Amino acid sequence: MHLLLFLTPQAKTEVVLGMVAFTFVGGWTSGWLNEKPGSGSILPGWIAHGAANLVAYFAFAALSAGLLSLP
Repeated sequence: MHLLLFLTPQAKTEVVLGMVAFTFVGGWTSGWLNEKPGSGSILPGWIAHGAANLVAYFAFAALSAGLLSLP
């Protein structure tokens, strides 16, 4: 799922760069959650990753159904 965007022929450079930036910020945030508030536990990062996947899947479904459109 993480590389699916690169396989679509209509993927715009701005969208791909936005996804890369979003992934970087999400990864950094998950690491921070694990270390600071989570005291080294993997649980906060795991929950954040699951929540991000849930949002991404709903956005993909909305795009596929024509409820959302990319700029």
